[in-house]
Amino acid sequence: MVPVTYVVGVGLATPKRMVYLGDDFEATPGVDVGDSDGLVNLASLVAVEPEWRRRGPYFRMVKVANVNHTAILVDDRALGIVLREIRRAN
Repeated sequence: MVPVTYVVGVGLATPKRMVYLGDDFEATPGVDVGDSDGLVNLASLVAVEPEWRRRGPYFRMVKVANVNHTAILVDDRALGIVLREIRRAN
């Protein structure tokens, strides 16, 4: 079994769903926002967790506050967390 650490950003307004009024799908939809990484909604990010946990004790999910999807590997604070998790796995 190989340890897997899944690092995701949270704490940023992220589109959760598009809301169309009536049947006018040509109109610009409203956007319902929720918590996540600014790009991928939280429900999608955490959807893998139950399956990985079912496979055994080698799965770890780390949520990094206030870092967006593309900055997770370049933001100094987030990168420090990623490096800490790599050291921890070894």
